[in-house]
Amino acid sequence: MEIIHLLLLSLLLLQLLWACYTDIRYRIIGNDLIVSMLFTAMAFSFSYRGSISLIFPLIILTIGFIIFIFGLIGGGDVKMITVLACTLTPMQTYHFITYTAIMGGVVMIIGLVISRSDIKERGVPYGVAIASGFSLSLFS
Repeated sequence: MEIIHLLLLSLLLLQLLWACYTDIRYRIIGNDLIVSMLFTAMAFSFSYRGSISLIFPLIILTIGFIIFIFGLIGGGDVKMITVLACTLTPMQTYHFITYTAIMGGVVMIIGLVISRSDIKERGVPYGVAIASGFSLSLFS
């Protein structure tokens, strides 16, 4: 079972890297990637804990949808946060949201230093902050 867990974790981390790439390059996290991440995240959670967290992801999806309506975050970002929260315990989810917010600031500062015009024109690639926040919460 441990080898399956490690393979699923590796696949999820590769999917996160791909999400970072597409978000930086195109500012899009595609639905096909989100769906594949959902299946990987659920299998990973089940292999690791024997259960899948659903309450907090549904709360996150609801709040995220409201924030999306106001144009403060992209739809792919909300879906990615929701999918990743399926793998975490309630305390890890709290850390995930906190780390993601902190990393969002870091990504924005780095983006402004590297290419201020790109950040002003296309926004912050928040998928990078989400992937970083998830990794920090998972491994801390």
